[in-house]
Amino acid sequence: MTLERPLHLLVRALGEPSPLYEAYEPYEDGWSEDIEAYTGEVPLDAPQLGLPDDLADVLRTWRLSRPPEGFGSRPALRRHVTQGRAVARRLAGHLGPSWAVRYRDERHRTANVQDPPRSRR
Repeated sequence: MTLERPLHLLVRALGEPSPLYEAYEPYEDGWSEDIEAYTGEVPLDAPQLGLPDDLADVLRTWRLSRPPEGFGSRPALRRHVTQGRAVARRLAGHLGPSWAVRYRDERHRTANVQDPPRSRR
């Protein structure tokens, strides 16, 4: 089965059990660019994701590393953002081209689609 457009997933540490979110409603031109539309939490053990245990653990650990009150220092925030971007890229590589994985960069207040990591030759 070939999808006409990819399924969209947002990686964001908000304090919920899972850092993965989906938009419930598609919009006229596909999916919303507004990250606030991604309100449906997707459990890390959701069958449609088929996450291996190690990737689910990395996502969970990254989510738990965000202090509920926010970051007290810029270096800590930068480390968290760098780790989050890396785990989002790894997730994109696992899910493949039928998924568009977006990552919420808390430092820059942006959400970008993550390309999967390139294979080394």
